[in-house]
Amino acid sequence: VQDGGFGTTIHFMVDNDDEEKYTAQVALECAELAGFKGKVIVGLEGLRFEQHVDITKAIAAYDTTSLGPCPRRVYDLDGVEVKVVWKTWSWDTVLKDHRLAVVSKPSVPSSPVGRAPGGTPTPRLSDVL
Repeated sequence: VQDGGFGTTIHFMVDNDDEEKYTAQVALECAELAGFKGKVIVGLEGLRFEQHVDITKAIAAYDTTSLGPCPRRVYDLDGVEVKVVWKTWSWDTVLKDHRLAVVSKPSVPSSPVGRAPGGTPTPRLSDVL
């Protein structure tokens, strides 16, 4: 499958809901017919931050007064960077997640919701979108 000239994979992100999964699968098939590569991601399953970034430097460089992007790149289980997203979440949900992150940990970019094995922070919804 080609990349449709986009140069990247489309990540179809949905909640763990059968209707959303079905909708994403149909959208993925349409994208593939148009020549794009894509993957369905349920929730934030398998997403991780890039491994080689010094988080201390990233946090120090992050401007907490802006709504700028997270200073770390996000990758899927296959090591593909998440750059283009098709989502079913409302933007209100994403913005609420970002506000919660800023209020709960204003010095940490989109404070992670959890930790992967080995204590590595995992991305929040607002880090990805």
